[in-house]
Amino acid sequence: KLIPVARHALLETRHYMHDLSPMLSEQGDIRAAVENLAAEFQNISDIEVELSVSTYRDSEDSEDKSSFNIRPESATQICRIIQESLANVLKHSGATKVTIQLEQTLSEIRMSVEDNGHGFDGDSTSGGFGLGHITARARELNGSCEVIGNKGNGTRVLVTIPFSEEEVAT
Repeated sequence: KLIPVARHALLETRHYMHDLSPMLSEQGDIRAAVENLAAEFQNISDIEVELSVSTYRDSEDSEDKSSFNIRPESATQICRIIQESLANVLKHSGATKVTIQLEQTLSEIRMSVEDNGHGFDGDSTSGGFGLGHITARARELNGSCEVIGNKGNGTRVLVTIPFSEEEVAT
């Protein structure tokens, strides 16, 4: 009975420790940061993680196909959204699998965190800090957040952030 409690406490502790330190390296490598988040989450939670990260350059003949071309501050906010979404999966979903998708197109960045848990009834949620923080972070980036949950059918958090020339890392 204590193993799930200990895992949850470990993930929460790491979550709050990460809030006190920079999420990304100096280069702002969002792909590596998301891969690390996914691996750490799977290791601690024993919930299977499927990860898909792509940029519009993945299909082009470019030397640097793997990097997202955004400011480190924005990349950090995106990682925090994913981190908070994963914390919600662990706390509330009862899921056995979570799928994380992160995609940069020419006009936007889209991310999705979807679990196969028991879902929720939107009318009965307390609107706790987790979803509020996710929505606030998306709005800080001029983006939007949609949470889709149906009792018995898992939950999906969709965040879309417009991509503009000002956003490009220098």
